[in-house]
Amino acid sequence: MKNIAKITAENAAPLFDEKNRPSQLITGEELKTLKGEGVNFETYTMRVGDVLSFPKFEDMVVRKQPVRPGSQTMVFLVACQRERNGKKTNTWFNANSLAKRDANNEPVYPMWYELGNLEARLQKLAEVGAITAKEEISVTVPTFDGNKRVYNDVLKDDGTTVQVAATHQQEHVAVIIPVE
Repeated sequence: MKNIAKITAENAAPLFDEKNRPSQLITGEELKTLKGEGVNFETYTMRVGDVLSFPKFEDMVVRKQPVRPGSQTMVFLVACQRERNGKKTNTWFNANSLAKRDANNEPVYPMWYELGNLEARLQKLAEVGAITAKEEISVTVPTFDGNKRVYNDVLKDDGTTVQVAATHQQEHVAVIIPVE
């Protein structure tokens, strides 16, 4: 599949909450600084049936943005073109989502996770040109109450109690695979 035409910083879709969480533009040689990046965070993700198309690696527009004001944890967003219900629009894709792991620390998307870092994942996105969401899967995720992780007391065979992190199934995660 061919790459799409270059999306510039000027014609890319607006970023959510840019006023309160200004992003930093990453282009050209700076794209190589993404090696070693790739925290898990979910937003700007796909819906089943969506097709996201990407430019060549050297033409990618990538922005990093704190997950919340003052945070050192960053989300890396790559400008792309989304086709949804036959309509094409410029949007952003959360490249961090390709490294998502479940509550058991297992990769949700092994092909993408095994690439090892954000630069390699962006290189692969450019190489395949487009990805699609074919189906939904069930993923085991940690349970939170607000920002606090939930733990359950579990009785062991010896009569002692230990705290075990609570988990639940999340049914809305779309499987991301290269377009054939």
